[in-house]
Amino acid sequence: MNNLYKLIALIYLLSLSFTAISASNNVARSGNATQSSTGFQGVASRAIDGDTRKLYSSGTITHTNGNTSRDWWHLDLGKVYDISQIVIHNRDESGCSNGWLVSNECRLRLANVYVMLSESPFALGTSSSSLSTARSTSNWQTQIGSNPSATISFNSVNTSGRYLLIQKSGNNNITDYLSLAEVEVFGSEVSGKLDIAQKPLFLSNTVPPNLLFIIDDSGSMKWSHMPDSIVGVCNNSSDINQRARGRSSDYNKIYFNPNSTYLPPKKADGTRLPNANFLSAWEDGYQQTGNVNLSTSFRATWRFPWTTATNSQAYCGGTGAADYYTFNEGCAGGLEDNGCYTRHTVSTEQRQNFANWYSYYRTRTLASRAGIGDAFNSLPNDFRLGWGRINQDTISVDGSSQRAVMQGVRPLTATHKSNFYTWLHNSPDTGSTPLRRALQGAGDYFTNVTDTGPYSTTPGQAGGDLISCRQNFTILMSDGYWNGGSPGVGNVDDNMGAPFADTFSNTLADVAAYYWKTDLTNLTNNVPTSDRNPQNQQHMVTYAVGLGVFGTIDPDEAFEAISTGATINWPNPDDSDEFKIDDMLHAAVNSRGGFFSAADPSTFASELENVLLDIVAQVAPSGTSVVSSSFFPSTSTLLFSTSFDINSWTGDVSAYRPTFNNGVVSVQKEWSASSNLPAPNMRKIYSFSDENQAIEFSWGTNGLTSTQKALLNDNENILKFIRGQQIQGMRNRGNSVIGDIINSNPVFVHREDFGYHRLGSKVSEAKSYQNFVFQKRNRTPLLVAGANAGMLHIFNADSQVNGGGVELFSYVPRAVIRNLSLLTDEDYDHAYFVDGNTHVSDAFINGSWRTILVGSLRGGGRSIFAIDITNPTSLGKDNVLWEFESPELGFSFSEPIIGRLKNGKWVVITGNGYNSNSSKAKLLVIDLESGTLLSSIDTNVGGSNANGLSSPAILYGSEDGQSFINHVYAGDLLGNLWKFDLNHNNPNDFQISNGALPLFTATNAGKPQPITSRPSLKLHPQGGMMVMFGTGKYIETRDNSDVNIQSIYGIRDTGSVVTAGDLVSQQIIFRGKFPNTQTQVTALSANSVNYNSKKGWVLNLVYNNKLEGERVITNTQILNDRLRVATLIPNDDPCSPGATSWNMELDFLTGGRLIYSIYDLDGDGKVNQDDFVDVNGVPTPVSGKQFNRPPSLTTPLGDYYVSDASDDDGFIKGNTGLDRPPEGRLSWREVFE
Repeated sequence: MNNLYKLIALIYLLSLSFTAISASNNVARSGNATQSSTGFQGVASRAIDGDTRKLYSSGTITHTNGNTSRDWWHLDLGKVYDISQIVIHNRDESGCSNGWLVSNECRLRLANVYVMLSESPFALGTSSSSLSTARSTSNWQTQIGSNPSATISFNSVNTSGRYLLIQKSGNNNITDYLSLAEVEVFGSEVSGKLDIAQKPLFLSNTVPPNLLFIIDDSGSMKWSHMPDSIVGVCNNSSDINQRARGRSSDYNKIYFNPNSTYLPPKKADGTRLPNANFLSAWEDGYQQTGNVNLSTSFRATWRFPWTTATNSQAYCGGTGAADYYTFNEGCAGGLEDNGCYTRHTVSTEQRQNFANWYSYYRTRTLASRAGIGDAFNSLPNDFRLGWGRINQDTISVDGSSQRAVMQGVRPLTATHKSNFYTWLHNSPDTGSTPLRRALQGAGDYFTNVTDTGPYSTTPGQAGGDLISCRQNFTILMSDGYWNGGSPGVGNVDDNMGAPFADTFSNTLADVAAYYWKTDLTNLTNNVPTSDRNPQNQQHMVTYAVGLGVFGTIDPDEAFEAISTGATINWPNPDDSDEFKIDDMLHAAVNSRGGFFSAADPSTFASELENVLLDIVAQVAPSGTSVVSSSFFPSTSTLLFSTSFDINSWTGDVSAYRPTFNNGVVSVQKEWSASSNLPAPNMRKIYSFSDENQAIEFSWGTNGLTSTQKALLNDNENILKFIRGQQIQGMRNRGNSVIGDIINSNPVFVHREDFGYHRLGSKVSEAKSYQNFVFQKRNRTPLLVAGANAGMLHIFNADSQVNGGGVELFSYVPRAVIRNLSLLTDEDYDHAYFVDGNTHVSDAFINGSWRTILVGSLRGGGRSIFAIDITNPTSLGKDNVLWEFESPELGFSFSEPIIGRLKNGKWVVITGNGYNSNSSKAKLLVIDLESGTLLSSIDTNVGGSNANGLSSPAILYGSEDGQSFINHVYAGDLLGNLWKFDLNHNNPNDFQISNGALPLFTATNAGKPQPITSRPSLKLHPQGGMMVMFGTGKYIETRDNSDVNIQSIYGIRDTGSVVTAGDLVSQQIIFRGKFPNTQTQVTALSANSVNYNSKKGWVLNLVYNNKLEGERVITNTQILNDRLRVATLIPNDDPCSPGATSWNMELDFLTGGRLIYSIYDLDGDGKVNQDDFVDVNGVPTPVSGKQFNRPPSLTTPLGDYYVSDASDDDGFIKGNTGLDRPPEGRLSWREVFE
């Protein structure tokens, strides 16, 4: 029989050994590039734009400021790839000499540079310790030689990685720059690894927003001077030397600046237009029309192109060689004195730069096209873009009559983007400046609710669905002061309060306020809100963009007043032109948008890009912005709730005191942790060093090591920020410095009795356990919760008068320190840190009973840790026992569990999680006292197929007067349910039961059904063990769209392998509303299971053959003879929270419905046959009901249940069940064979 098992096992393993092979592609193009600094417009993204040209004049070279000898360039590929080759294209030209006088010396900027690859983020910094840490934490690294070539190839990387770091070694001249032409990273989808999402998947619905861009096409856009105030410099044609200041960028901000690099503007595909020819420069480089020899026929223009001028204001002076003037600093006459300037003829080296300026930047129109084109090139593809002109008369747009709008919004496909650039490059510059009517036209466009309009999924085409939560933005650009007809809206902002209100009517600010305040459609009002913009009706947010015009009010002060409520004394825009610019700012404030006015073209381009980034940041996931969950511990009189805010990515823990009145539960808040945190420098925060010692989380001698400080870029302010101090230039967290609490289920710790007095007569510590429990009676209750600001928190869980809500202790796991700097980023977009479940149990270690907490990180990292919390009032550094990291441990999604082995040793048992080095499923047994690995039981399944072991369930057995863990059950990502045999004194003898085969493998239609939750165990009345579990995965972003059928299983373990043919199938036979209510209920079949011939049951999670992606991702529970299950269905409604769930209760022996209903559905206070549902004319007990939230099982509240999957406030009201769950912890069950 053993040989047969081995043969079957071999065949089984061979069946899983197929490795998919995919082509290697340049994956760098879709990544995100950053660098230590940027100089000479050489932004980091140039190195991944697909252009390998190696000359700086081509506009494809990155360039740092050269402030340090360790400048760096960094690339985030977005996910882990199997990297086969890295190719670096070097800058290949002369002109970079810093002491070098050799040909092609620009190549030498990459001399001795390090190239490093890692799966985890690098701690970026320019110090020697940062570089040392980066090298020590990389998966792969190499160093370029002292004489680099034009193209540098590393052809045998053969390493998985996500982050690429190119960093100077410190041996170069400190003033030298880091420059790259292109970086190509060739790789393929990684085998054996999950792409673990770093945001909650049930909040991932982000509806693509609408963006209208309205350009200024007024006549002043022809002008070649900026600002307007210098208009008098060329009122008449006169000698050029008398008008020197008009040809100087020191005075005329649009004129050629010899210190700026004028690159050809970008085209829609990201490449650039061709360089202009100095000897035959285009009058309009976008149209490539008109030619001027700038060496002999250059003429400076002022208001109009000189070739079409009809008056003397067109130009200053005659033709001649191209030239420019520079101001003589210190000249007494100042900028207005033409005698304070020195004339320069354009040199040979400057000719290309001057020609590009002339053809692409010489006028306001030309320069704005360049800035707009560069900024919009990086607009995310999921935006929907439309455009228009301020002077556009009424036309039909998508079946609706519109002013100003020329093109309705469309998804930003390559074709649509190309159309935008074609329109931009042909935009006219004639007419007045009717900004108010133009903005009114944009707002009217967003009132169109036809199926071809801006809310449709198919704008411009009939048949689309209307998406009510879509956000609307308009960018209104102008180089001048508004004029034209009145919009007729009145004084809209009069009653909006400070800082919005003024006493004037029909201003631009009134127009913006009207389309922000007014509900523009009759659609459901569910537009995402934020602290910045609380409006949930369909509305328009206005961004006002000025070019060379300035007002009198400080924009920073005006926008700050939105949150402070300070009064802004808005001037009357009719009184002066400057006040009209203040009105543009006022319009942006009223609509919670943004404003800038640039003094020169280069600032205009960069500021417009910042506007687009700000709009991207405002686009929020649809649905609620605050998510909460609740639970009620059986030994507490308080109800606890955790919450998180997706706008600030902060969280809180609150306590509520429940009261009961006529079957209704009411709650009153007792305390919240965020309002009870100690001062940052008074908090008791600890960590673990790289030398395996508990340390203070501080910068002093008892705190972080030098290596750990380097992970924080040697910046103490990062540590201060993590401790809770607000640091200028770092992210504003609002009212809470506690991180978001998402997947880490809070644990209440008080006087729990884990039943260890029943460990047996031969177990000496069992005799003292009840005394230990007795000593707990006066112990301060605790609430433990992991949060995604880098800490596990321990709070006082008592009433407010007894110090409830005060943080007593926090722990920053060593494994997350390398990523803490991410939390300080003002554009922080969420990552997981301490996101795993926490297990608490009593254990006998170091000669006494202790209460031990074991924590995990889930998607936040690859470690687990242990903390002694026996004495809550004296928690400190010495309570940190250990932190375990190992190549065999992946991301710690598996919830660890504490138990006792046959040899008397207390241990932590955990699955190895996901994305371990081997990507195989393993059971890890860790010594609870020391944190050392005692045993790693390898299933040898996985590797090329991503695998890992999920949360285990332990089974105690008795032998010779003692109880101990003899078996462990756990599932893996490939659908295998494993049984591990731990019935041995020597951990080296631990093994997999059933001849190393899975007890059962869950599949549907030949596809593995992943098991990511803990099984439930219950003795079968005829012998053996019932092992019950659900299947499904919700870890990767793509899991949201997975509709493969998942199932709930009950497997009877009698010591042999079970197959699908051994199971009886149950079905979902009804789903719908309970009569006269809005409650959605479900009913199951009740097929009998004959255990003389069958070995269990299966319930497929599908109804009426509709594939909804229903799955089980949370632990099941046993309640008497019922199996309680919460399922999840990702929501395909883009405007709703991202998941619904079904809470169901099944007969644990059959998997079918119970003979009675479990809910009082008709509200009469009784649970009886009146709560049955009609199924094909037969009254049928209800098996469960639906909730519009992610799944969670209810927890006991006296004779009531409380759940987070309930009413809007998070609490179920009323008696909802027949009997309550058992007292004590549901995560540990003692079962004797």
